[in-house]
Amino acid sequence: MSYLLDACALLAFINKETGWTIVDGLLKQAAAGDAVLFMNAINFYETVTIQSPLPFCIFIQK
Repeated sequence: MSYLLDACALLAFINKETGWTIVDGLLKQAAAGDAVLFMNAINFYETVTIQSPLPFCIFIQK
């Protein structure tokens, strides 16, 4: 099975917010080879910058 994660899903997992256990289960399935997870670059960038805005932005600008 394939799944598309958005920034909200990954942030919920990182911050242990509502629904984080669903994402945890999907990550475990993917690690076991039972699922494939996708995330587009914009959502990935949004997740990284919300979690750690300054260092990642400096890295991207170089």
